Amino acid sequence: AYRDAIDVNIISSITDIHGTIIYANKNFCTISKYSEHELINQNHRIIRSGYHKKEFFQQLWATITNGKPWH
Repeated sequence: AYRDAIDVNIISSITDIHGTIIYANKNFCTISKYSEHELINQNHRIIRSGYHKKEFFQQLWATITNGKPWH
């Protein structure tokens, strides 16, 4: 029920500690324009658009590798 509530309301993906995507919900697939099959086992860099600067991603990974949620 929890995962269903998340999947309906947010864009969500789960990665391992190396940034490899192990789960992507339908909203994530829709916004990234990749299918779940195309995303699974790919590094999260697959969706990098070039819009954000390097520092943005450094902060993102520092946050999540410290066990904190990133918004």
